[in-house]
Amino acid sequence: MSGDEHNGIANGQQSLLRRLLPFLDWFPMTAAGVRADLIAGLTVAMVLIPQSMAYAQLAGLPPVCGLYAAFLPTIVGALWGSSRHLSTGPVAMTSLLTAASLMPLAAAGTERHLALAATLAVMVGIIRIALGVLRLGFVANFIAHPVVCGFTNAGALIIAASQIDSLLGLQTGNQRNLFEKFWLVIFDLRHTDLPVAAFGLGAVALMLCLRRRVPRWPAALLTAGVATAICGLLALRQGQTLVPVVGAVPRGLPRLSLSLLEPASAARLFPAAAVLVLVGFMEAASVSKALAERSRQRLNLNQELIGQGLASLAAGCTQGFPVSGSFSRSALNHAAGARTGLSSVTAGLAVLLTLLFFTPLLYYLPLAVLGAIIVIAVLRLLDWRSMRQAWRAHPHDGVTAWATFGLTLYLAPHLEFGILGGALLALALYLYRTMTPRVVVLGLHPDGTLRDARTHRLAIDRAHPAIRFGGRLYFANAAAFEEAVLDVLADYPQARHILIMGDGINEMDATGAHMLRHLVQRLREIGVTLVFVELKLQIAETLARTGLDRLIRPENMFRTYAAAHAAVEERERAAAGTPAAPPPPNASAGPHP
Repeated sequence: MSGDEHNGIANGQQSLLRRLLPFLDWFPMTAAGVRADLIAGLTVAMVLIPQSMAYAQLAGLPPVCGLYAAFLPTIVGALWGSSRHLSTGPVAMTSLLTAASLMPLAAAGTERHLALAATLAVMVGIIRIALGVLRLGFVANFIAHPVVCGFTNAGALIIAASQIDSLLGLQTGNQRNLFEKFWLVIFDLRHTDLPVAAFGLGAVALMLCLRRRVPRWPAALLTAGVATAICGLLALRQGQTLVPVVGAVPRGLPRLSLSLLEPASAARLFPAAAVLVLVGFMEAASVSKALAERSRQRLNLNQELIGQGLASLAAGCTQGFPVSGSFSRSALNHAAGARTGLSSVTAGLAVLLTLLFFTPLLYYLPLAVLGAIIVIAVLRLLDWRSMRQAWRAHPHDGVTAWATFGLTLYLAPHLEFGILGGALLALALYLYRTMTPRVVVLGLHPDGTLRDARTHRLAIDRAHPAIRFGGRLYFANAAAFEEAVLDVLADYPQARHILIMGDGINEMDATGAHMLRHLVQRLREIGVTLVFVELKLQIAETLARTGLDRLIRPENMFRTYAAAHAAVEERERAAAGTPAAPPPPNASAGPHP
């Protein structure tokens, strides 16, 4: 074996090993890099610990399940993901979707509810891994940004509304949608539990103040610590707790298990799992891309799918619930100076130490404070500016964003139908736009370019008008193309040649080719010829494959408008018996639209 062959095999094995163990790219590590990762990891852990407990409550699970989901999944996501800054673990949106999907199947906090949450995490993990292995990370692109924007804003409001009872000590229960929730809250305000409201609203005020005055401090952890100390002192003085608290949190590692459900329950969970995969991965992908651009890191979204899938699978096997990449914690991780995924491993190990040694300190943590942590966290999800920008970009995008927003609010707690409805609306509006593409009659501008004659008030060559068709020529708009050509012929009945500027046609399918064949034949029977100008290579190849180039004939296809214009004028003179005019200067290199 030659040296080159040996080196090739060694490089191939090393490449395979790095694909199986992507965290090997972290090495070699410097002492300064390790120190930076340790500091960043501890910084993130100060936010992760109280947030994870709050998100477990949002999902309808005991707070300790949040710690379970923040321990091993955070480490696994960092080791097998592609991003060096993405912080995996419990997040607000996946927690809300988990609660919404499990609510019809089991009461919150029951053993069945815990088993369903773990099973849902396993299903989400398996789907993500399968998509990553099959290199199908692009599936996230099928959900348009206006849909995600509308869904996220609605979800943030639903999450905030779901914590009103915790913040004020009310008992309004779970209503069908947000509007019913606020209606009942208004009429039930007189039953507000003042001690609970003092802890809940006080925690909100304290965290807002800390975020404004000292944004680098861990506001959630400090607030939780202050509230726990106050609640504990009051309980010792009064002999009982004045407000609902977390209570005894089991100490130690989570139990390894894999819950298996009957096929009927798994089938009912599949739509929710699919939505969780899409929503969670889009959130993780967006923050990963943003941080990769800042740190000039190469990102592999398919590997990130595998990492996120393994993290969710780990959560399902350790009494957790579906996890994803957190925008706020990832941004904090980057801002704290993290250089590799070792920072997330450090954060996960900090959660482990909490589970092993510090859970007794969480006994007097008020549930109202966990609700306040959730409310403050979801404020970052509200993005009304993107809703306005969607409308400015295109009215259809604005309609999609606001329709998804309203539909999600109305259909709560069945949130998956909100995002699916928005996705179908976006697809329908896209098809509608492509069914009626922009078709303009062109005129020659003084600067030598072809432009929309109506917009620029240009003269139209009535003897052989030119039109431009923008977009794909396919089954949904083939009839629109035919109608546009016939309309031009009706407006200019004396025309014997109609010039089709093909620079805007990017693709043509079988329906488009069939329509074109029929149209060329029909017009030729009445003495009208279609002339094609500036056809793109892919369209010319389609014409050749279908034999349309022979029907259209090479003499009716030109590279420039000037050459086409001169040729049809020469033909008409020849047909009328008029002597040929001298060619215009530079006719072969005429204006390029």
